[in-house]
Amino acid sequence: MKPFVFFPFTLFLVVGSLLLLVFLFFLIQIGLISYTYERLGISAQLVFPLLLLSLLGSSINIPITQIDGGPAPARQVVQFFGMRYVIPTLEYRPTIL
Repeated sequence: MKPFVFFPFTLFLVVGSLLLLVFLFFLIQIGLISYTYERLGISAQLVFPLLLLSLLGSSINIPITQIDGGPAPARQVVQFFGMRYVIPTLEYRPTIL
């Protein structure tokens, strides 16, 4: 049997996201977002596709660089409140992009 996990703020996040989405559609309907994009030099016909592409594009992560962390430290034993914990050792393998 899997343990039950309860996230107390899930309902607030879902309701808040839905309210934000409704507010965004309201701003589109009254033309405030179109006005803002027109002031930036973007036509009103491209506002909704631009917002949709922005939403879809936010899920894509393009790595620009990779920072080398160096080799991992040797095996360590740490005592915490009288208990000994062994920190696992990781092998260092350089990666080439």
